[in-house]
Amino acid sequence: MQYVVIIIGSGLGGLAAGAKLAKEGKKVLMLEQHFQVGGCATQFKRKEYTFEVSLHELNGLNKKDHIYRIFQDFDAFENLTFLKIPEFYRWIGHGADIIVPDNADQAKDILINKFPHEEKGIQKYFTSLFKIRDQLFRMPEDQMKKN
Repeated sequence: MQYVVIIIGSGLGGLAAGAKLAKEGKKVLMLEQHFQVGGCATQFKRKEYTFEVSLHELNGLNKKDHIYRIFQDFDAFENLTFLKIPEFYRWIGHGADIIVPDNADQAKDILINKFPHEEKGIQKYFTSLFKIRDQLFRMPEDQMKKN
């Protein structure tokens, strides 16, 4: 049998790519070394406990974002309920307890407030992050389909 695409690894990225390509009529072969697909989006058992280790939180769902388009293409919004979680993450260590919100401007302010001596670096980090995001948002959808 001949395949147009061979995907090595069936984590979330591999599964999404394979599903998208198959939906577009491509013959896809997916190879996985583990006994189950899903990569880190799986579960496992230890004694009487079941551990669910899949993705629990996404960074926003901006309508310009590629993840939004993928979810839309897979009808995720019709079949799943997404809950907004106000905290993006929490870090505890070295005497600090920092809750970073999902709002980037608020997150930047909190980090600068906690680490005023690092303000220049924090500003530079967020500026770079936003530049990358803005360039991705500018990429037309038809150009993404070609790549």
